[in-house]
Amino acid sequence: MPRLNHRKTRTGCLLCKQRKVKCDEGKPRCKDCVRHNRTCEYPQLPLRSSTPRPAAARTTHGSINGDAQLDPDATPPTPLVDDPLLELRLMHEWTAYTCKTFSTAWDFWCYRAPLIALDARYALDAMLAMTALYASRTPPSQRYSSSGRMGVFSDPAPEQPAEQDLGDRWAVKRRASVADRIANVASDVGDASDNELEASQRSAKLLTAHRMYFDRAIEGYRKALSDLNIENVEAVFTASILVSFNALFTLSENQEDNPLQSLDPSFWLRLAGGSRWISRRWHDMAGNAWLAKAGMLHGKPDLSDQDALFAPENGRPFEKLLHFAADFEAMTPEDVEAYKLTLYYIGAIYKGIVEGTDSPFATCRRLSAMSSCCPERFVDLVEARLPRAMVMLAHVFASMKLVDQNAVWFRGIAERQVPIIYEQLPNAWKEMMVWPMAVARGEVDREPLETQRDESVTH
Repeated sequence: MPRLNHRKTRTGCLLCKQRKVKCDEGKPRCKDCVRHNRTCEYPQLPLRSSTPRPAAARTTHGSINGDAQLDPDATPPTPLVDDPLLELRLMHEWTAYTCKTFSTAWDFWCYRAPLIALDARYALDAMLAMTALYASRTPPSQRYSSSGRMGVFSDPAPEQPAEQDLGDRWAVKRRASVADRIANVASDVGDASDNELEASQRSAKLLTAHRMYFDRAIEGYRKALSDLNIENVEAVFTASILVSFNALFTLSENQEDNPLQSLDPSFWLRLAGGSRWISRRWHDMAGNAWLAKAGMLHGKPDLSDQDALFAPENGRPFEKLLHFAADFEAMTPEDVEAYKLTLYYIGAIYKGIVEGTDSPFATCRRLSAMSSCCPERFVDLVEARLPRAMVMLAHVFASMKLVDQNAVWFRGIAERQVPIIYEQLPNAWKEMMVWPMAVARGEVDREPLETQRDESVTH
């Protein structure tokens, strides 16, 4: 009996390709994804056109799997990257909401940064990645303003609305509808009343888009960094801030759900520290005029006030971390200085939180800029996984937990990272983790550290 003509296909879903199993290419979900209850995504297929795209465009905006032999008869899947409508939605989301959720210098991020990004694809990719991440975590009917307050745009829908209120209610409905469509990256996903499964699928699509944009942003950023000059330095500096934000804000994700290198805290610290090097180069190129363009540095608090940032009294609640087991650790003078200054900086953050002198976004600014402000040697010590450095880092993550009610980006970071650090520490050091662990578990809320410090000594 002659053999049936069976044509191989390489257009199976991404999960089956990753697991190296045969995909039945079922739509909207293949059989394996249905069985494992996972989001089913397919590689993007380019639209066929009578006019070939330029080679440069194909290189810059290629498909997810560049080596795939695309089947012309296959059903095109929902595009994830290089979708103009998706990028338009994300850009609107950025200017309307996201740019006001992480920095006191929101006017720069709202007005100037998008113009920079339109001339630098890597900066645009970093911006879109951050927007997709934010939209994946926030219901489409809820957005946060620069004051840290949540605005609800969904219609309260009273049972019998007054006739004169119908005009206002219609305006609210329109705003809710727009917000829903922005967050809805798949054209067949429902509105803000989606059930839990549909909401989960929408979030998964946005997370997939975030990872693809972030990967591409990192690649483009590194290429631009290797050719830094006066023409591109503003865009590279802007991108450096955005990619470091992305790396920090993904620290709440689970390793099994996100294989990105960015889940390592030292990756965030290195990226954030890179902004300092770029700013120095920018100053060398342009002199003092560079500061006039570095708009993202103009927010409050003033991070150039070294005396306030590194005042020794800032570190008093944490001073035990400097001296614990010091006789058993071979520290160079450079190490000691790095630990001291970093601890003083962490203390300044904590002081602003407990005394109420810093808004949640001011605290966000201090935390995200930590690696740029503190000694570079501290990052080396974190990468070496030295216990003292890791315990200090756990206190940083615990401080994020104290403000995550109004700083949505920090939610889940302490709960994820602090227990990981605790498990990696030698047993002798675990008593220094009493306060961070209690904060991560939600057992204390801004409790004075003098009490926690005394408890740590007795454990």
